[in-house]
Amino acid sequence: MDYQTLTEQLWQSLTDALSHPHPWRTPVLASVDQNGLPQARTVVLREVARSRNQLCFYTDKRSPKVSQLRARPAVALLFWNPQTQWQLRITAKADVIERGERLEKVWQTLVSKGRTADYLAPGAPGSPPECTDQPPSGHQLALIVCDLVEMDWLHLDRNGHRRARLRDGELHWLTP
Repeated sequence: MDYQTLTEQLWQSLTDALSHPHPWRTPVLASVDQNGLPQARTVVLREVARSRNQLCFYTDKRSPKVSQLRARPAVALLFWNPQTQWQLRITAKADVIERGERLEKVWQTLVSKGRTADYLAPGAPGSPPECTDQPPSGHQLALIVCDLVEMDWLHLDRNGHRRARLRDGELHWLTP
């Protein structure tokens, strides 16, 4: 398999995850907290922009991950597809967007679909019930935009695993 073919298949799988049930819809996002400790959580893939080499997730701007990503924007994403036996690890630089035209456009889309409740909750994610008495002033939506640095693909196969790294338009075959 060449760079072009593998790249096409990976981006197509990421795009497919947006429109119908797909294992890559909910990858694990790993970052590092203020104490240097790794933090991993499942996120929902919301946008795929191959032309910009970006993936996007939504979050509540009061979430601890927002301050973690602002302090240390290097992240890793882990995708697993049990049907194809494909693992995709992506390293990226995360940018948190809390205001602006792009954010408001996403917000209006959520409003039109009636999907705003998560971003209007009175308390920050994980806060105890006694901290949730007052509704927030405005929505708490933030976008996490990940600029991809590298893709590391692994295909588990009984006849021999295959692994490749895609970076800067080049494909490097690796041993698993």
